[in-house]
Amino acid sequence: AFWGSTTGLISVIFAPCPVIISFSGSDLIGTRNLSGRFTLGGIFNKIVSNLVSRMTAANITKSKEMKFILPKSAQFKTEVIPNGVNQKKFYPIKNSIAKKKLGLENCIDYILFFYTEGQHVKNNKMAMEVFRLIKDTRPNTEIIIATNIAHEDLIYYYNSCSVMIITSFHEGSNNSVKEAIACDLPIVTVNVGDVKERLENKRHCYVTNSYDILLFSN
Repeated sequence: AFWGSTTGLISVIFAPCPVIISFSGSDLIGTRNLSGRFTLGGIFNKIVSNLVSRMTAANITKSKEMKFILPKSAQFKTEVIPNGVNQKKFYPIKNSIAKKKLGLENCIDYILFFYTEGQHVKNNKMAMEVFRLIKDTRPNTEIIIATNIAHEDLIYYYNSCSVMIITSFHEGSNNSVKEAIACDLPIVTVNVGDVKERLENKRHCYVTNSYDILLFSN
């Protein structure tokens, strides 16, 4: 089952065979509101996922951080297996070619930020404040809010931009990080999920433990 919470619960109760649950992120960590606090639904998901993890044949989490959220009785049967990236679909291409494909301007430095309306865990407020600070000193900068993009077009976004930023309150193992790495796109991120492990020794990338907007934008 590719999700915990109630999906996982239904699976372990009704499946006629052993169940392995792959916890993806918010199902185990919870969901947040605009202020960054856990929602009641998020707390419910955490409680149910912890219960379900004890009832499975085995578990998968996307990061080590997620594994240690599970109860100790479930950790011994849990493997950390993040999602992979198909490097035939994600690879560096010339910036000007990618921009032309998307109709973007060559003279603009674009910042990439993944966010869908209502996805408060991505901390959209901080991302926009960071962008405004950067815009003050670098007027030829624009931000691309990536949402509902066809998977086959993502390669052009990664290769059109100068940097990708992540300001999330939490993550599992962010797929966009691995895709951006494959396209050689610099990443500036708060320390969530497994970003520190993924970006170790990667050039032009930066991981911070702080949510300080001034520090992040510098």
